[in-house]
Amino acid sequence: MELRELYELHDRLEAAAVAGVNLMEEDFRLKRAIEAVKPLSQASPVIGKLYRMALGVISPECEDRAGSLLDVLALSQALLCTQASFGAGGEEEITALAPAHREYCPCLPYSRVKPLEEALTCPGGGRYALIMEAINERPEDLKDYRLSAAMVTALSDSYRDIAVTAARYLAKQDKGLLPLIKEGFEEASEYGKLGRLRAMEGIGGKDENDFYVSLLDHAKKELREEAIRALRMDPGNTERLLDLANTEKGACLEAVKQSLSAMGTEPARQYLEEQFTKDPQGNAGYIRLLRDDSISDRLAGEIEVFLNEYDKAQGEMPAKWNDQFDQLFLSMAGKGSCAMQDVYRRAARSGSPDRQQYLRFPDMLITSILQSGDERLVDLAGELAKTAGKWWNAPAFAADLLILPAKEVYDRYRKAIPKDGFLGLGREEKQRIRKAMMGVFGRIHYNDKTDRQECSQRMEEYGAEGRTFRSRRPLVEPLDPRWYEFLMDDMPGDETVSAIDENGRQDMMTYDQILYQLLPPERRPAMGDYFHRRALDMKDNRSLYGLLIRCGWKDYRGLVSLYVKKNPEAGLSIWEINRILAGIPLTEEERQMEIREIDRILCGYPKHSPARKNWDAYEQQRRMINEASGLPGGK
Repeated sequence: MELRELYELHDRLEAAAVAGVNLMEEDFRLKRAIEAVKPLSQASPVIGKLYRMALGVISPECEDRAGSLLDVLALSQALLCTQASFGAGGEEEITALAPAHREYCPCLPYSRVKPLEEALTCPGGGRYALIMEAINERPEDLKDYRLSAAMVTALSDSYRDIAVTAARYLAKQDKGLLPLIKEGFEEASEYGKLGRLRAMEGIGGKDENDFYVSLLDHAKKELREEAIRALRMDPGNTERLLDLANTEKGACLEAVKQSLSAMGTEPARQYLEEQFTKDPQGNAGYIRLLRDDSISDRLAGEIEVFLNEYDKAQGEMPAKWNDQFDQLFLSMAGKGSCAMQDVYRRAARSGSPDRQQYLRFPDMLITSILQSGDERLVDLAGELAKTAGKWWNAPAFAADLLILPAKEVYDRYRKAIPKDGFLGLGREEKQRIRKAMMGVFGRIHYNDKTDRQECSQRMEEYGAEGRTFRSRRPLVEPLDPRWYEFLMDDMPGDETVSAIDENGRQDMMTYDQILYQLLPPERRPAMGDYFHRRALDMKDNRSLYGLLIRCGWKDYRGLVSLYVKKNPEAGLSIWEINRILAGIPLTEEERQMEIREIDRILCGYPKHSPARKNWDAYEQQRRMINEASGLPGGK
């Protein structure tokens, strides 16, 4: 018997089970598979029964669609098992089955699945918040097979934020989802295809290179641009990209250059160097990841030209100059040729508080050292710290952490981190120097896997949808313990500086947050008492709530009301207070007492004063306050 139609029907029934029974009535592929079985149903009573059951399961009158689907799947499976033959004809080679990559997928109660499934697949407002809550707080729920399928459907959502979120989520999942993402690719909307392709890049990487190449035959506009960008996954695509460089235009040509910048091959390097020579400003971004001295020297020459203009000018430079200089400046990262070292020396000679562009160079030297580990830049940092002084201590500090014993580093740099001057004397200058030094601490993390402290640095690929990389360089020894005492006793913990968090994201962090991520895991719980004392002392203690939770601290009573008392000008509302309290592990009684105390504090101000205007100006707000605090007068 010819079983192709039966296999097709069985496959479509299984796909319907994954997608969810609510979508079966609209599944045209399932309907087509059922109709294909109709001629066979007249030849066999069993196939006829299968045909009738399949029709019933997609009927609008079906009351138990899930149960009926399981019944028809069981009959289909049994029929195929009894009718199938085995063996291989001719000289066909028998190959082993590919191992499954998908981890176990939980099957949640439909009451938990339904709200999120509808948020991912149905139109309407308020869906984005529900999806983000699930991703951030209940990621295990999204492993359910129905929600995995719904997430793929969301790639075509008309609300772009949902489609982008779905693509980013799926890009981090396992390879078991690839067949589901590929299925229906051609039927998806143009933006849905784009989302599926980006998800495939994240999951499959260069293993899906053949698929990326196949898209070049017919893809246009954004999809073609992304397909070209996907070729960067495999260095073997260098020649193909060089051919495309001769035919593509506009955004697609930019994608070609972006992909070539990630190749790391000599032909790609030569092409990008030629392009930079022809148009330095237009192609500076594409040499950002290259380290060759020849390119470094060319870039240094262009930067010198811009600095000559800067030195001659009076006052601020025009916006166009700043934009062009930024492209050149950002491409300095990791480059350490002789000419580039001379650029740093020029900046060290010229740097002063009124020459803002030159003050950016010390931080760029830190970035370059951590990205490339170039010994020439390490030596240069030490040289400039000696010849140019305090503004260049931070690069030397970062370099010495990688090459010197911990005690020697502490003894050399402890006094290089200034405190605030009395009566504001030199305060701004000292704060800038202190922040530069603390920015080095903000790059240090404790790596649980290697059991070492490491300096991290972000590297960003130039262009649309550019990837972000993270370089890690281990410290020679763990930080001298005296640094922890210094950070706790002598630094203003609420001051912020640009830093890199434990997940590699660039963010503004307080010194307290930096202190926490410096510590080995076994020392962190003991810091709860210190952070709690800090929370009682600080004017704005909100940044410490998360640290206390991570330290396993138990007593949060009075912290939020203390913040309100010290910051009446914040003009907080009951909605904002509820949001803050929701993130803190309080009992219901403790939460109610906290709201009562906050209400007492704010009601001590005049009714329409700045402190109270957002609190209880309307009757609805008063009802919400009373309800949240467990008092009469709520809903």
